[in-house]
Amino acid sequence: MKKLFLALILLVAVVANATKSDELISKVKEVTVFFSGAEIVCEATVNLVGGVNEVTVGGLSNSIEVNSVRIATSNGTMVSSFEYLHKPAQQDAAVKQMQDSLDDCLARREKIRNDLRVETDFKQTLSAIVAKIGSTDQASVDGFVKTIEYYEKKLKETEDLIFKQNIHVKKLEKEIAERTKAINREKTGKGLTQGLLKLSLSSPATAACRLQITYYTPLASWIPYHDVSVSDINKPVKITSKAKVSQSTGTDWKQVALKLSTSVPSFGKTAPLFNAWMLRQQPDEVVVVKEDMNIPAPSMQNILAYSVAKIVDETEIVPPPPTMNEHIELADNTMNITYNIDLPYTVAGNGTVQNIELITQEIAAEYKHYCAPKLDPQVYLIADLRQWEKLNLLNGMANITYDGTFVGETFINAASTGDVLSLTLGVDRRVAVKREKINEMTGKKTFGNDLKQEFSYRLTVRNNQSRPIKMVLKDQYPISTLKQVEVVLLKDITPPDFNKPELGVVTWEQEIGAGELKTYTFGYSVKYPKDMILNL
Repeated sequence: MKKLFLALILLVAVVANATKSDELISKVKEVTVFFSGAEIVCEATVNLVGGVNEVTVGGLSNSIEVNSVRIATSNGTMVSSFEYLHKPAQQDAAVKQMQDSLDDCLARREKIRNDLRVETDFKQTLSAIVAKIGSTDQASVDGFVKTIEYYEKKLKETEDLIFKQNIHVKKLEKEIAERTKAINREKTGKGLTQGLLKLSLSSPATAACRLQITYYTPLASWIPYHDVSVSDINKPVKITSKAKVSQSTGTDWKQVALKLSTSVPSFGKTAPLFNAWMLRQQPDEVVVVKEDMNIPAPSMQNILAYSVAKIVDETEIVPPPPTMNEHIELADNTMNITYNIDLPYTVAGNGTVQNIELITQEIAAEYKHYCAPKLDPQVYLIADLRQWEKLNLLNGMANITYDGTFVGETFINAASTGDVLSLTLGVDRRVAVKREKINEMTGKKTFGNDLKQEFSYRLTVRNNQSRPIKMVLKDQYPISTLKQVEVVLLKDITPPDFNKPELGVVTWEQEIGAGELKTYTFGYSVKYPKDMILNL
């Protein structure tokens, strides 16, 4: 009887423990971050009794795509139903302290603003008094010299005080903005609201049940970028792919298994289908002719450079620094690429960006100098990469480092369909290019009802380096789309190595020796009716 009584007490205790509505806090175990959004896997353990159990699981994102929720259970437990809820978060003590400091700043700013209004009114009164005395006849003013000096002194003191108060207000406004930003960041980290799942679980027996909850949240993303390093133009290019990861779910991801995927989950999207294409007559089109078809200028580099401090003793043989390659498995699937990282990562839930290094690769490059002086007289060092598709690069900005010096940024267009991927490494000021008009070969002639204009240019290239370079020099001539307009390249020019008539671009691709000066001539003629106006 005594044993039965003790068993009954134990059963009641277990039932009470299993059916109580205390909130379980789940722990994030694994996250797959997409370009937009993330799939989160979290776990929790709960003691259940045989039958139906009501369980609330917290620690979830405050924004969830409910249709994506998947719940796995152990020990034969079934999920009868679930409901996603929001629970307002309690104000954190740190947030309250920060808010009190912000309120103090706001109060001080309001007091100074009130003082400013008083001082401004006083200044206007003093200004009116000084103006009135100053307009008085000289005979009557002589007796009030001291009065004038007094008011002018007070006016100067008031203006100085207003100036100092305005500076103080600006400092307070900056402090208020910083404190407000910090509070919002802290609130986001703590979660303005918390995500909850209210579960109805049917358990076949009294036992512990392990829950695994998987869901999608839009409050996360990652952006690829690259570090491109070139030590010497005789060596390969080293490309380190990196990621900027951030999430604002309100829940920190602490020591989680992290995956970065290039896919973007789609909701409600279907593959497009054609409708019938019915031809109808349209009004006559007005043809707009562009005589000066300039090709886009190459993106400018940041011409300011700073040196990276070198602390390595060159007398020692230093092994290459470790990379993340051995900790990352690259899964190249049909629709996406996924980086599986075997190191645990912590990503704050307040939107703070976490920079993560992925893989480092080397690839042989062909280096050349490039200049299109009509668009930009600066000479750019270009690295041409062949078979670059094997690198599985992603679209993104790239920080360029040459010989240990940061020289600027460029953009890697991984969507390019070309066989060669060209990277702009920066401006080389040791190679100079000058483009000037040859006046004696430039002019205008009349042929009946037509005019013929000739344009000639001299392009000068000087290699001030101590070694030869491969130089790519480009220029442009206009393209005619009208029968009355005729464009012809002049015969007295330096024959180009390549001519693209569809673009009107000529190219010289030649080697220039160390310290060598080369000159190229380039010209064209345009023949058109006298009554036609062209933008030449």
